[in-house]
Amino acid sequence: MSFQYKRSYCGPVRGVIFDWAGTTVDYGCFAPTVVFIEIFKRFGVEISVAEARAPMGVAVIGGMMTSTLLTLLVIPCVYTVMDDMIAAVGRVFGLASPAGPHGAEKQTEVQ
Repeated sequence: MSFQYKRSYCGPVRGVIFDWAGTTVDYGCFAPTVVFIEIFKRFGVEISVAEARAPMGVAVIGGMMTSTLLTLLVIPCVYTVMDDMIAAVGRVFGLASPAGPHGAEKQTEVQ
């Protein structure tokens, strides 16, 4: 069985996606690993491909854990604190948000 990959879009590049680790190579590319091995070899230390790739994996997993922590905990807390500070400043200066506190719509009583 043979497969052929054919691109269908021929226009200008519309976007480029970089992940948090800065990896811009395809899966299976050993260029960063080869450079790492070569640097160690210059200093007289022979290392295997597995030994060269291990720290790279730790960095990727550490980056994923950090970004997850920021996304799920730190950023929502910062937004909540900033929202409370804006509401407090508005109360001190007598300014009211058109939407009310915390973005909730003002409710009016119908008589």
